[in-house]
Amino acid sequence: LTDTPDAIRKKISKATTDSLGAVNAESLDGRLGILNLLSIWAACENKPDDLVRKEAHGMNMVALKTRVAEAIIQTVE
Repeated sequence: LTDTPDAIRKKISKATTDSLGAVNAESLDGRLGILNLLSIWAACENKPDDLVRKEAHGMNMVALKTRVAEAIIQTVE
């Protein structure tokens, strides 16, 4: 809760995901790192998981991590 926005961005950018490409909202089996990031995003924005999955569909890992970091920053602020 005391990290700066830059520190949060840096930590999220290092989050483990996979090399399977963009987020496919219909096929996330075994993509635990992505599921974890989506759960964080949903919790920070108080949105249902299925809505966040739809919003994330097609995002590459950089875009996803950026979006999650911004959601965390807004929550902490």
